[in-house]
Amino acid sequence: MRKRKKNNDIGNNLVDRISVLPDEILASILSLLPLKEAQATSVLSRRWRHMWASTVTLNFDSAPTMWSFVHGSISSKPYNLKSKVEGEISRFVPWINSVVKQHNVPCIELFRVRSPLNQEFAGSIDKWIQFAMEKGVQTLELDFSVFGCVPPMYTFPHDLIKHLCDGHIPIQGPCACIGLNSLKVLNFHCVNIAGEVLEYYLSNCPVLERLLVRDSPSLSNLRVVGSSVALKYLLIEYCRNIKSIEICDTNLVSFIYDGDCRNLLLRNVPLLVEVSVSMPSCKDCIEVAFTQLSCRLSQLKILKLNHLGRYKRDRVPQYKKDLLFPVLASLKHLELCLYTEDDCILLQLTSFLKATPNLEGLALVLNPAFPWIREIKYKAAKCSHQHLQVVQLVAYDVVHGSSAYHLEVVKYLIKSAVELKKILITPNADDEEKKDRVKKDIEEEVKKQKARNHSRNQLIEGVPLTIAFVEYNYETKSKFACLY
Repeated sequence: MRKRKKNNDIGNNLVDRISVLPDEILASILSLLPLKEAQATSVLSRRWRHMWASTVTLNFDSAPTMWSFVHGSISSKPYNLKSKVEGEISRFVPWINSVVKQHNVPCIELFRVRSPLNQEFAGSIDKWIQFAMEKGVQTLELDFSVFGCVPPMYTFPHDLIKHLCDGHIPIQGPCACIGLNSLKVLNFHCVNIAGEVLEYYLSNCPVLERLLVRDSPSLSNLRVVGSSVALKYLLIEYCRNIKSIEICDTNLVSFIYDGDCRNLLLRNVPLLVEVSVSMPSCKDCIEVAFTQLSCRLSQLKILKLNHLGRYKRDRVPQYKKDLLFPVLASLKHLELCLYTEDDCILLQLTSFLKATPNLEGLALVLNPAFPWIREIKYKAAKCSHQHLQVVQLVAYDVVHGSSAYHLEVVKYLIKSAVELKKILITPNADDEEKKDRVKKDIEEEVKKQKARNHSRNQLIEGVPLTIAFVEYNYETKSKFACLY
């Protein structure tokens, strides 16, 4: 009898504490769930039927499903991948339309769409943007790059935002300008958007702090000008037709650029402390970067100079003995991708170390893609650096013939950085992928594994006991994020 009474007491104590919470708290909880899972809670009870429609984060992401189709077509029996993708999109777009129609709160924090969409769906996408603006969205992301840019690329409507604010488009509820007043982040990938539209956003969004644009052929010129512009973070990548970027009289903190535009004008940007420049087709990318950034170099704390283009011998930057390196007195973190046709990488490193007397973290992207580089012929003069504490080697090669070449770089850094405390090694991505594949040639894999072990042992033997040696998998690599 006592046991039965105890069980009854336990049953009486089972109270649904979640359902008694206020609607605002339930909406916040649902906002943390994937949208489809939040929508599935509608079957719990009458109160929960429309609760999901109060979520303030609308994240529509079909990429995981799309990539599962690709992996399925590789690993299982052949099937029509195109029809699978088209079928998913035919369900995905109406689903977003349905959510937009049923959503019932006045403001949202996030509206994000990630799917291989293009201009064919412009009618729906335009309505999504209008909806997000009317809801006072804080972060707007359109990423149509799941399988690369699918032609014809979606074109952002030039007049949509201006017409919304002017009242030319009928809207329900409060003025759509609240969207401009609340917007903090804009992120476009594989979206054709003109510089005039971006500049309109910059001029009319008082709290817009982050602007990211990737793969936008329509972007040819961009001006970020004026003290009224709130932008702190600007990223422009793979916009192949861009001719000029002008940044003047603003409070920009971080600027990331990847492309072949040589007309980068930065003037009176007193808060700028982080710059990343990558010019894939530019042989003298280091010299160009120093020239374009000359007036801001002394204040930078983080600098990344990459040359991640096609691996052609005639495009490899050459070491220039007469190139004067400006002194980067404030620089704390430096990331370099150095390719030298004449095997002068140590000379390059010496120039950078001398130019950065207060450097604390150095990330080097090492490339094994050049078979003609087998050894370093030109040794650098002794250089003693007093503040460098952490070195990260990205894509360190342990299989190909250039492993001895990379080992020479490590030895040089150990000798030069007198306060060095940690070396982080990230293996070449190809080596990591090969480890996960089914081995077809066991003998070849055994040889490569021996080469890896030999190279690793060589490196460890050269590292003093006072320096921590850490290996990272390619998947966990985060460049400067793992320096400290």
